[in-house]
Amino acid sequence: MNGGVGVIGVIIILITYIFIGAFDGVRGIQTSRIGTEYGLELSQMGVILAAVPIGFLFSGPIMGRMADRFGAKRSLVCTTLLFITSLLGLIFSNSFSFLVVSFFIAGLSKGGMEISLNYLTTSLHATNKGRSLGLVHAGYGMGAFIFPMITGTLFLAGWSWVSVFTIMVIFFMISFSMLPFLKLKRVEQQSNDHSALPDQRSSKYLIALVCATFFYVGAEVGLLSWLPYYFEHMRHIETFQIPYYIGAFFVLLMIGRLVGGFIVDRVGYERSILVTSIVATACLMIGPFVPNTALWIYSIVGIFFSIIFPTFIAMASKYFSGSVGTVIGYLTTAAGAGAAVSSWLIGYVANHISFAVAFSIPSLLMVFLILIMMWFSKKGGSPLAAQSQHA
Repeated sequence: MNGGVGVIGVIIILITYIFIGAFDGVRGIQTSRIGTEYGLELSQMGVILAAVPIGFLFSGPIMGRMADRFGAKRSLVCTTLLFITSLLGLIFSNSFSFLVVSFFIAGLSKGGMEISLNYLTTSLHATNKGRSLGLVHAGYGMGAFIFPMITGTLFLAGWSWVSVFTIMVIFFMISFSMLPFLKLKRVEQQSNDHSALPDQRSSKYLIALVCATFFYVGAEVGLLSWLPYYFEHMRHIETFQIPYYIGAFFVLLMIGRLVGGFIVDRVGYERSILVTSIVATACLMIGPFVPNTALWIYSIVGIFFSIIFPTFIAMASKYFSGSVGTVIGYLTTAAGAGAAVSSWLIGYVANHISFAVAFSIPSLLMVFLILIMMWFSKKGGSPLAAQSQHA
């Protein structure tokens, strides 16, 4: 950790990820409440759910280069402030259009925050990047586990979705107030040499990694965005019980990231993702056929999803070290695109065909991810090594 962000930096990154996880953990639950209050159709709810990932998509090409050019800390300061502004917009929204715009800005700024945080985290260790990324991403899982539970309790006590977003504002104001204590050394001095980017962009490895990110995040966000609706309207689960299923998903996600980083560094990036993707897909395919007493199978998916995205970031940092921020920006764009497409597509298919068919989309996306990871495993080795062989 010498020359990196230090212990204080790790604490700040962890806390910020906890708050980001809290927001993502309740976004689907909040959207369901908003839809009920505003009397929205499924297609309109799909637009709201897609607004955050669309904003996330646009953050990639902008914020990635900003982190490389101006430094991760400056990028983090700006995007945190913008995210707080978007939450205030949600609190004071008075129309469907205003909600969509506010969620879009939330996605844009959240994407920038995550790029900056991942950029900072990859500086902690020259090796064992999977371990360090797993640690800080566990903070995300912690927030996404705890806050849905809190939200369910608040709803039982008669609190509204506006009150929940008000608490979020307080969270991120705390995070923003800690940023002056984030002391950077080597991180801000990393190379700004983008000369390798044209080769990287045409690299089969980078294209495959971007596509894998698209399919995985599409599956995860599509599942979590529509799981509350599925439980409430298709399985007739009580509303106050739903946050516990979502919370269990994220606690397993957190545990998986805490432990999984050690396994990933030992077993290998590609093989780890392939195995966990296969098991997660099997759970998703079995889910619609289990009785209500076995619906925890959707929560179990969290532990198999846990290592996938942090390992993508580790792969990007290891194989494209000359322009980490920019490459992470590519992955962020892919993540936003996957999340936006899946969130909207599930709502569209549900409206025009059936929700049962629509809810199979995350499983289909995971099948595509498995095919890509099989290709990665077959190729093996570093993409940089592969490039040098064909030079």
